[in-house]
Amino acid sequence: MSSAFNRAHEFRRRASEMTMAEITDLICSHQQLEDEVIALRHQVAWFQKQLFGQKSERRIIETPSVQGTLGLAFDELSDAPATSRKRRIDAYERRTTKGTASAEIHDESPLFFDE
Repeated sequence: MSSAFNRAHEFRRRASEMTMAEITDLICSHQQLEDEVIALRHQVAWFQKQLFGQKSERRIIETPSVQGTLGLAFDELSDAPATSRKRRIDAYERRTTKGTASAEIHDESPLFFDE
């Protein structure tokens, strides 16, 4: 504790010997350092969020092949995998239009949306 007291006494002695220009320079330097500390803290917070924050890209969500049902015990569920909701559609070829791109721009036909 005496070393902290000695340092404080030394700082006070040096401060009393400083000119007004030196004090102004110290205040400006101190303000710049405080601004830099704030900016660096924001950067560290951003990096911590990037590294340790929750991201959907990093989470591996395993989908169970058989979803449990309320009211049924797991023993009663079948071991057969769930049926796929995909269906196969035969491939087809698309015809190209005989017009150019400018003909598509001046097309007056009404727009059609699936409902």
